[in-house]
Amino acid sequence: MKSPVRSEKPDIVILVGQAGGRTAMNPERVAINCEDCPTGGPDNEGNVPQGEKIYEDGPDAYFSKLPIKAMVKKMMDNGQLSEYPVSGYVAAVSAGIVDDMPLLDLCYEEDSSAMVDLNCVMDDQGRLIEIQGT
Repeated sequence: MKSPVRSEKPDIVILVGQAGGRTAMNPERVAINCEDCPTGGPDNEGNVPQGEKIYEDGPDAYFSKLPIKAMVKKMMDNGQLSEYPVSGYVAAVSAGIVDDMPLLDLCYEEDSSAMVDLNCVMDDQGRLIEIQGT
């Protein structure tokens, strides 16, 4: 991959991952800084990551500033998507203790310096998706 990028010098490089079981393109608003092999089997390089951070000193998630809703609408209008890709919604919140003060919805600086922190994620059906604490 590096060779074509170096020789062609594109303005932007978009890497598209694959998600098993999906039948359509799914634009995503949030990229989670977590590498996980849900099947428990090795990836293409023989690794079996289980909930490991991709960038150890990075935030738990990266939020896109792209106009996702407008992009999806345009793709729907142009026939590039046969169905609306959003099947549900999720919400997340973090809580922690920073400098002996309990805080809710920690920013990156607070999260990285918290004595303890907890992240909770639920879907729109009330199902718990993740609880992660340190």
